[in-house]
Amino acid sequence: MDKFIKSNALISLVANLVINSVIPFFILRNDTVIYLKQGSPILLETILPAVFISAFATCLITFFLMTKKRKSGEINLPIMPNTQWFPKAIFEGIVISLVLGVIAFGIMKLIENSVENVSIPVKITLIISSITGGLTGFITAFIAANRASKI
Repeated sequence: MDKFIKSNALISLVANLVINSVIPFFILRNDTVIYLKQGSPILLETILPAVFISAFATCLITFFLMTKKRKSGEINLPIMPNTQWFPKAIFEGIVISLVLGVIAFGIMKLIENSVENVSIPVKITLIISSITGGLTGFITAFIAANRASKI
């Protein structure tokens, strides 16, 4: 199980690094800068969706993979063949997304209140979004694996 948890976390990290740079790239392709707190678009509008989507998607995928591997015997944790994992995965995905989203929101607000309004080049914004999404996916993979092991 430890091997699955570690590999799942690394795959989640890499996948979320890529996804959270590609999607914002297309959304922000007509912008040259992103503003920290005033103007449009602002950094918070880029970061929060990355956190919510990364956490939710990673949780669903982790629950799916872990349940599949448990049912096939690849992971030695007994599970009933007719176990319904999807409702629990949805619930956990929402909870994890909200918790990590609130943390990200709080950090962003602290930064906004500590610094003057600045414009951030889109390339830097993409890097910030990518790292934020990647770390969110990495953390979520561990939490979700732990919770999926208990169904």
